[in-house]
Amino acid sequence: MKVIINILVIILCTKFYGALPAPINLLTLAVALVYSLNVFKKKALFKKGITLLFIGIIINAISAKYFRDQDMLQTLSATGNVFYILLYFFFLKIDCSLKDCEKIILILGYVFCFCYIIQYIVYPFPLFDGATFSYTEDVRIRLTGQAILFLSYFYALNKFLIKPNIKYAVLIILSGIVVLLMGFRVMLFLLFILSLFLIYKINGLTLRSLLYIFLAGICVFILLQIPEFQDKVLAILERQEKDNFDNEDYVRILNINYYLNEHFHSGWEMFFGSGTPNDSSEYGIYMKNIAKNDGYIYEDIGLWGLSWVMGIIPIFAMLLYSIKAIRLKKMIEYKYLSLFFLFLILSSILSSEFFRTGNFVIQAFALYIIDKHTNEIKNINGTDN
Repeated sequence: MKVIINILVIILCTKFYGALPAPINLLTLAVALVYSLNVFKKKALFKKGITLLFIGIIINAISAKYFRDQDMLQTLSATGNVFYILLYFFFLKIDCSLKDCEKIILILGYVFCFCYIIQYIVYPFPLFDGATFSYTEDVRIRLTGQAILFLSYFYALNKFLIKPNIKYAVLIILSGIVVLLMGFRVMLFLLFILSLFLIYKINGLTLRSLLYIFLAGICVFILLQIPEFQDKVLAILERQEKDNFDNEDYVRILNINYYLNEHFHSGWEMFFGSGTPNDSSEYGIYMKNIAKNDGYIYEDIGLWGLSWVMGIIPIFAMLLYSIKAIRLKKMIEYKYLSLFFLFLILSSILSSEFFRTGNFVIQAFALYIIDKHTNEIKNINGTDN
């Protein structure tokens, strides 16, 4: 029953990766938070970081009102995506076992991969609202809550390296295919580097490790014989040629120059943030116009860009709980949790993966697993320190 409840909450709060109507996730979040209210009073590993995050959000809403005349409720509404991190307390309330949590990761990982591949095949017909439906030669689709893809990938790789199993191998291959279809340069590079790191961490520099790398190379070689994947790689290489920081006209350079030199009224606004733009406010309309007409999209500069609208405090809080999640001691079977948060941070240097719509739901679930695992380690060692 706990497995079913957790799967339903994650599915509903991500709108089944963007296939369900919007109100369903808000209603689910509200019900889940009311149900878990009493957990806020209890000891939780990540409570301080999450509390600081919401203090920062409230200060940011005040800043938006003062500097941009955007109503505080409008700012809080526009920041609603972040509120799903509070599901951490819901998962604490349900208290699912680690074995069941990993069953959930496996199920949701497979479901996401199949959903993404089906959406890619039927494109441009919209099955999920997170897909890119305007036609481009290089199709690049994003889905709501796609962080589950990376959590399930590192989970499957971690488990496979310890005890090889077909269910893990298939998920690793499916996840790799989906990441390649997404066509993100940074994600592919990070997945490769962090995978090598995990292989080394678990198996060291052994013949077994070299065998896994060799087999992975064969899989990649086979995939690249398929025209669709060849086109993806060529598109990535073409973007690398023109979209880089050696090009003065690169949109990200123009983006940074605008926000650092023109956007803010003062240093205080830069620190506290100009406010997450709400489309119904004058400020929100202005932000929408400069994104559409000039390409000044703060999300393209990742967490740094997010700090321009949300302020330094919320971003510091996000990094605080993430770094804690990475550094907490884990048994070898749970190293994937550190890799997941490390991937989110590093990939969000030049992308919005950390704060992409729906990803805070997945973060909340991963934080719960770390909390649960840390307490089990304490119990094994017979200490609360």
